[in-house]
Amino acid sequence: MVVIIASDACTEQKAPPPIHREITLSGILPAPSPDTGDGDGDGDGDGDGDGDGRCTIKMNLDGTVITVCEGSLKAIQPCDLCKQLEKSSVAFNRPSRMAYHADTPIELALAPENSGVDPVTKLSSDLEGDVRKLANVPYAVRMQATLSGPDFEITPPGLQERTILPDRATRWAWNVRPIAYGPERMLILEISAILEREGKPLPPADPIVLREKIPVDVGLWDRAVHLSTNISAVHGTVAGVGATLIGAGAWVWLRIRKPNKTVPEDSEVTSRQGDEGPV
Repeated sequence: MVVIIASDACTEQKAPPPIHREITLSGILPAPSPDTGDGDGDGDGDGDGDGDGRCTIKMNLDGTVITVCEGSLKAIQPCDLCKQLEKSSVAFNRPSRMAYHADTPIELALAPENSGVDPVTKLSSDLEGDVRKLANVPYAVRMQATLSGPDFEITPPGLQERTILPDRATRWAWNVRPIAYGPERMLILEISAILEREGKPLPPADPIVLREKIPVDVGLWDRAVHLSTNISAVHGTVAGVGATLIGAGAWVWLRIRKPNKTVPEDSEVTSRQGDEGPV
């Protein structure tokens, strides 16, 4: 699953875009084709109902789960993998602003609906920013989440898998450090369900993705250090070019100043021999 968060540097707040509450299981579920008269609805004529295709699991706002299969004229309900999904709520904190090279904690909590637990209560009380909550999120016994962004150092990195118990909330936590500053630095939160078939895990379903644009502020000292680093690099380049030019100029100057050994002309040799007389 993916949650998208967006924040603007201006004071006017924009409504977040709608979030699609669905999990796409391409290549995992067999998809029936239009019926060919064999009675199984898969369109392959063998009556075993194992037609090929792609299916998408969708959970409606009222909690009903359906599977829409490619090539099918109607939705199939229920399906074997749909039974592994239940409803839950998730909550996470969204920092309104972050500071360059300063650590900021971000947490995600998931609570099954039947647990009666509010996921907001499972987040740390000292988190920065606003807490966002999303209901009717499909979950399975095994879920994985990841937080990423090219302008951030995030610990721990990569996918973090959790086992979801039906009577309690499960939490993920990351430490986020911005390594770039500016008004729109993208953080991406992704949540995926891992389903099983015959006791073996299937590839993770397409995630729910939440994208958040967070402004990152920079202090005067960090800005000065960044500027001095750039200036030092420029000075180093200029110094290298200047040294090359000075060396070339010195070589030319020495060539000009170096005395030349001249060879006497023939008339001078003849004159000297005449003065000295015959040998």
